[in-house]
Amino acid sequence: MTTLPPESNASPHERSEAETDPATPSSDQPRRRRTRRSSALDANPESSNSPGPSPTPTKAEPSKPDPVEPLQSAESVEAQSSDHHQESPKHQSFVFVENVEWTLSRMGKSHKVHLIQSGRDLTGYYTKINNDSRFNGTVTRKGDTIFVDFTQTSPTSTYRATQTGQLTQPNVISGDWEDNRGNHGQFLLRGRVIAPPPQAPPAQTPSDALKNEPLDLHETLRGGRAPTESESLSQPAEPPPSAPPSPATPVLRFPINRDWESFLAAASSLEMASMRRAKLAGFDLSGRDFSETDLSGADLRYCDLSGANFSEANLVEADLSYADLTGTNLKEANLTRAVLRHATLVETNLEWAGLAVSDLQHAEIRDCCLDQADFNDANLSHAILSGRVVRAKFTGTNLTGVTVERSLHLERCSCRRATFQHVIFGNFLLKGRSKKYRETRLIHCDFQHTDWMGASLEDVDFEGSSFRYACLDRTNLKGANFRNADLQHLDLRQVGILPEFRDVNLAGVKLNGKLGIGHFINTNLKGTKLTGFVAERRGGLLFKNVDIDKTTEWDAKFQLIWEVLNQGRREGLSGVDLSYADLSGVNWEGVDLSGSNLSHVRFKDGSLQGANLSGTDLSGAHIGADLSEANLSGAIVDQHTSMSRLARADLSGVDLGSMQLGGINLSGVNLAGIDLSGPSTRLHRAKFHQAILTHANFAKADLREVDFSEADLSGADLSGADLTGANLLQANLTNTNLSGATLTNARLDGNQ
Repeated sequence: MTTLPPESNASPHERSEAETDPATPSSDQPRRRRTRRSSALDANPESSNSPGPSPTPTKAEPSKPDPVEPLQSAESVEAQSSDHHQESPKHQSFVFVENVEWTLSRMGKSHKVHLIQSGRDLTGYYTKINNDSRFNGTVTRKGDTIFVDFTQTSPTSTYRATQTGQLTQPNVISGDWEDNRGNHGQFLLRGRVIAPPPQAPPAQTPSDALKNEPLDLHETLRGGRAPTESESLSQPAEPPPSAPPSPATPVLRFPINRDWESFLAAASSLEMASMRRAKLAGFDLSGRDFSETDLSGADLRYCDLSGANFSEANLVEADLSYADLTGTNLKEANLTRAVLRHATLVETNLEWAGLAVSDLQHAEIRDCCLDQADFNDANLSHAILSGRVVRAKFTGTNLTGVTVERSLHLERCSCRRATFQHVIFGNFLLKGRSKKYRETRLIHCDFQHTDWMGASLEDVDFEGSSFRYACLDRTNLKGANFRNADLQHLDLRQVGILPEFRDVNLAGVKLNGKLGIGHFINTNLKGTKLTGFVAERRGGLLFKNVDIDKTTEWDAKFQLIWEVLNQGRREGLSGVDLSYADLSGVNWEGVDLSGSNLSHVRFKDGSLQGANLSGTDLSGAHIGADLSEANLSGAIVDQHTSMSRLARADLSGVDLGSMQLGGINLSGVNLAGIDLSGPSTRLHRAKFHQAILTHANFAKADLREVDFSEADLSGADLSGADLTGANLLQANLTNTNLSGATLTNARLDGNQ
């Protein structure tokens, strides 16, 4: 029946109480300072923009619907080719505006109808006949083709019809229709502007201006004189009765041009004049200067504000729905509780702008300067976000269904308690606690049912957030903080790098077959699937203070590690597999671990004093525990094995040449005849205090700062060795070969 741009919204002062915040009126914003340049006259609230009287119905109507409001031209919603713009300029586009009376012709009959559209939703009623019959439906548009699917209801029946029309000229639609009763035919919908006659506004005084009545720019510009060409376009006169009805040409983005200076001159004549609640819907205000202007509660819907300057302006509760804010300067502007639904913000300057509790649903926000912008408790659901966002505040913000483009980078932003449900974060990049950026905080947020496939979330703080049923495939979670987070029912098998899970709810999470790091501390693992999980580096398995039950699925090795770490198990550990476990702090003094697989374990600050490690596989192990007096005979080591506290340990049969021996403590160890020769042997700062090293071979070895005090080196070969700074005090050097050895700053007794 007709078509409009989607989501036509009432201005803030016309909204219902359910949609506005009555607790904080728009007048609560203090004026920054008096300004004469950007103020304006207050006009009679009965402006020429108000809807004209509709024809008197033949029957009493229960209630009249809200008047139709000025809306944006069709081209502003659907881009047309350059040729089309030449044939049909913007001000000739089909639109649905105030004071338009519509005639529907169908089946040889004509009816006057009243139409109201909000987004795709259409409502209306007949104005001449059948006042008790109303209709509602939806409107969609593709190019110049309009599709209307509506249902008509009356006290006796329900009727449904579908109309497909073509925009043939401004305010005229013609096409075909069919209904649910098998009827079909053609229809014609023609609109005619019925504006009231122009009236000069009463003389204004400074006291009148301070009343802050809604400003009507048409009346202000006219000022009792003859209307200009631009005003005539925005206020077309009713044609003579004898003339046949012809479609009018309403103007949505009203050109101001030469009238703008006279408007400002008139406005500046009154001190403290204001543009509060001004009715400016549809005007072309591109490039204008509104800096520090009070536009609180103003109606700026469908306006072209591109390139305009609103720095430090007061736009509290203003309605900028569908406005074009491309390149607009809103630095430090106050947009608290403003409505910007479907607004276009491309390369807009919002630095330090206040957008708390604002409505940005379906807004397009691309490549804007959002440094220190305040979006706290705002509604950005289904908006489009792209570009670099630095230090912005999104506390309590609704970002449900937001379209996150690949170019979006959140850096040092605060998103506490924000809602991101059903958002696709594909290839999203967040910078957290890296060298370049400080923390990006996404704590206590709602990420349920989100898709993060391929995103980089390194070092990001997700403390306390909920990720139930989210997808994190191929994400980089290295260093991310999930403390107290809820990751129930996640599938993490395809995550690139897993972080440490501390104080996290992982109930029902799938990690089976995953290659990664499994550090689980104070974590809920009930129902978690860990079967076949493989740690990818030394000490990669840690299960400390975790909750498990019968539904936890993991390997026997994980159960054993859990028992060792949480129940202090010491028996039956001979020949077991504890590879890749983090056993730091475990006390295994005197425990029998013979023949066990301890490869790639991490054993820091624990005790293996006197333990039986004979035949144990220690390849790749890092053992910082006390191994004094331990039995390491026949133990398997390699170049990645490191042990430091081996005082008086039994190392018979151990190939120490393949170990990392820098700083190793072999005090008191019997290493008679051991071969540690060659430049590849690095014993820098090793301790051989009181060790038995008779006939040992250290030729050409790196022995810098080695402690050989009181060691028995009789018959040992130290030829060509580097003994710079070595301690040889009271060492037995009988028949020791020191030819070619470097003894710079070495400590020797006088009788040696």
